[in-house]
Amino acid sequence: VPRRVAVRPVALAALAALVVLLVASVGSSGAEITASACPPSAAPPSAGVVPSAPVPVGSAEPAPEQVLVCVSSDAITGATYTHWLTVATKGEGPPVKGHHAASATELRGEVLDFLISFDWVKGEAQARNVSVSAAEVRKNFDHIRSQQFHKRREFEAFLRDSGETVADLLLRVELNLLSQRIQRSVVAGHHSAASKQRALAQFVKGFKAKWQAQTYCASEYDVKDCGHVQDTV
Repeated sequence: VPRRVAVRPVALAALAALVVLLVASVGSSGAEITASACPPSAAPPSAGVVPSAPVPVGSAEPAPEQVLVCVSSDAITGATYTHWLTVATKGEGPPVKGHHAASATELRGEVLDFLISFDWVKGEAQARNVSVSAAEVRKNFDHIRSQQFHKRREFEAFLRDSGETVADLLLRVELNLLSQRIQRSVVAGHHSAASKQRALAQFVKGFKAKWQAQTYCASEYDVKDCGHVQDTV
């Protein structure tokens, strides 16, 4: 579990090569949008009103129940965003000479891209009928923890310092396993390395378009992975 466990693409290496490929890359599954929460409500157009300048990403802390982003029918709420923003902020640590510290806007954008990528992977797994059991997740988690933390107090100190919970880390392990199984699904039937690489490249391109088209963001939380931006009422 890397110290910068939060949101930058390099940290996503812990989720396996496929997740890195999906996040670094630049037809719909038919999932229904939940009308009550997703997508975020759009404000009606006003005749003669000039749109204001874009609001910086997450410039104000959202309410816990506020829907910031919808990926298909799955909502990213203010509570989830605020939790991972805390993790990202802790991950920055003290200033280091020669190292560019992320601004508040950069951190907030990275958090949203990170959470969106999680929902994309989970959605793709569901579409492909790929799953992992809770027992598999726990077994892998225990193995990783025993390798990286030899004493319980070291692990507890990591949780304290990072702001992450055991549930957060279990989610990371689950997504790592799902990403590996998605990758195996994509290359199934391809035997040569070149054929597998072509299949993966084609998949990544379609994956990005497919899930971006199902990603709706409130205007003040517009990031690069948003396919639709809604001006909220």
